[in-house]
Amino acid sequence: MDKTKKYKRNPWSPRVIALYKEVLETKSCPYCNCKDFYIHGKYKQTFRYRCRSCRKTFIPSTGTSIHYLHKKDTFLDYAEAVKNEGLHTVKAMSERFGVAKLTAFDWRHKILASVPPRVEGFGREVILYDLWFLFNQKGRRGVSLSRNNRRNILKNKEKYRTRFLMAYDYSKYDVKIATIGNLTTERIKDVLKEKLRETKVLMSYENENIVNFSRRVGVKFKKLEFYIYNEKSSEPVKTFRNQLSGLKKWLNLILNGVATKYLQFYGDYFVYTRRGSFDALSREIINQKFVWRKFTGLELVYRDFLNLKTAIPYVNPIKRYWKTSFKYFIPNIAIPY
Repeated sequence: MDKTKKYKRNPWSPRVIALYKEVLETKSCPYCNCKDFYIHGKYKQTFRYRCRSCRKTFIPSTGTSIHYLHKKDTFLDYAEAVKNEGLHTVKAMSERFGVAKLTAFDWRHKILASVPPRVEGFGREVILYDLWFLFNQKGRRGVSLSRNNRRNILKNKEKYRTRFLMAYDYSKYDVKIATIGNLTTERIKDVLKEKLRETKVLMSYENENIVNFSRRVGVKFKKLEFYIYNEKSSEPVKTFRNQLSGLKKWLNLILNGVATKYLQFYGDYFVYTRRGSFDALSREIINQKFVWRKFTGLELVYRDFLNLKTAIPYVNPIKRYWKTSFKYFIPNIAIPY
């Protein structure tokens, strides 16, 4: 009788080895964030480490966007395409790289989850607008997509509006989902207060909640007109208005809509690319050790967001489950909602 042939993993290519040796860094434990660890043997062409605090072992890629990937070479090609060409549809990337649609979908969102969180505060003057998108459960099984369901959402637009707060201080942008439905002063405060420590003037359209928020934080409110194009508008206002239009067009027309669950990922990516191209394999990006936790744990974060910060019920949970989802460290600033 012939012996059963054992499955053999593909050997690492020279560029994968180079990524581990020259780009990936190990500065702390990806499980508990402790900086006290030691070398604990080897794994292929790299070292394995053990944390002195939690006693878990890890390698330089643990927790990153290439964590648990078998087709690392193909993923590197995928990431290069995103860097040079931006985001394409999942179907197009699946056919181009010869991977399943679910794999192409997962790789895209692992890359988006690796966008570094923004921690800087705003300058003295800030332009603010609550851009909205209709609540979207694209790709979620069991959700009715009938004409009557769509008609009900359109009829009750105010209830199903995903409020995206977009701010600009003449040098940088920031976007954050505040709620779904009515935008309250408290939700604006939760999202923006910590970033307005140096701000003296808040500019927006005349919205009662935004005006009340500016009073609460002691910032002068200045009314702006966004709805009518005016040649006399200042350059920052024109620039900001163009970015608002660009973000909405990109998500709704080019990407054919984005599920609300992942909307913050795309907002973070959009903001990052206002400064330049996004390279998922650069030293800054690839060394984000919270990506696996952020990507696999998003469903529960999304559930809590709907239950605690919106009036939309959480239904039809995703059945995909990873046993290791919540074993990794993630800083609060990196939690999407």
